Amino acid sequence: VREHLTSSRVKKIVSVEILSRSIKNFVRKQLREEQEIKVFLSEEQVKEVIVYVFNSLLNDISVEDGIWATMSSQVKEAFPSDGKWIFNVTTDVDFPLLFRRLQKGLSIGLEKDIFQDFDPNSFQFVHCDITYVKPKVSFMHILDEAEGMSLFLLAMSKPKKQRMRILHLAARKFEQACAILANNYRGFVYLGRIFYEQARLFDGDSAEFEAKVLSACDKFRIVLQRPEKSNWEAHYYFGNCLVKLAIFNRVGESCVKEIEDAYTNTLMGQPTLSTQLFLKAKKVHARARLLSKSGNHTNTLLRVTESICKAVVDACDGQKKSTGRV
Repeated sequence: VREHLTSSRVKKIVSVEILSRSIKNFVRKQLREEQEIKVFLSEEQVKEVIVYVFNSLLNDISVEDGIWATMSSQVKEAFPSDGKWIFNVTTDVDFPLLFRRLQKGLSIGLEKDIFQDFDPNSFQFVHCDITYVKPKVSFMHILDEAEGMSLFLLAMSKPKKQRMRILHLAARKFEQACAILANNYRGFVYLGRIFYEQARLFDGDSAEFEAKVLSACDKFRIVLQRPEKSNWEAHYYFGNCLVKLAIFNRVGESCVKEIEDAYTNTLMGQPTLSTQLFLKAKKVHARARLLSKSGNHTNTLLRVTESICKAVVDACDGQKKSTGRV
């Protein structure tokens, strides 16, 4: 469409619209990557990402491999009909118009007089230039998930006697979130974690304990069936559930290989947990020694100990080969 326009002003407006959509998607990708690390972002953290991208747009005008090179490839991918257009940042981009369009697309507020005497060659954004960040809900599951996360964190800060009721409320919120979005894998991970924490509040010999741990395993298996992306949290807590079941003689030796695989995959995604898993192996071994005095099931626990240790040793060996240190 742009190539058929004769008005330079209209052509520039269309150019800004094309670029703003690509930049908006780029900003959201940066925010998603930050959220993967920090789970939930504060308004200040969101502003920090936006300010960084906005300043990169101004600073990298003459940089060959900067953000504008990324935008060029994204424009060609998103708008194939305009794929022959190689935009010139200096002539094709109206920066005040671009940032006003991004203000609307990102649901943010900018200072009223920010574009007065605006010079893209010297201007730099700061946090105070963004007056607010409005939440833009694309999927309704986000609301239930956020409430569930808040309740889960609140429950874990309470004494054990007060924890069960709040965990139950958190579970209901995550169940609603997962019902709205069937592939809400993070929701299933936290739902499994809630069931796991509920199980820890019951006696290991009770039917409630077994039911909760098995429910947690079911949720983690939903996530682990997804081949395209590994989730170390799901592997870690799935392994923890199986170890709990083994300790209280709720599973046989068939779970040993599953435990080893779970912790191996855990350490592939989060190698810093190796010390914690080694301490877990020591606890399981101590439990086996205690039970051996009364002649109870020790073979399974000893094999579980071996499987955990093997996962840790293999991870350390792999890390030593790739980095030269552990």
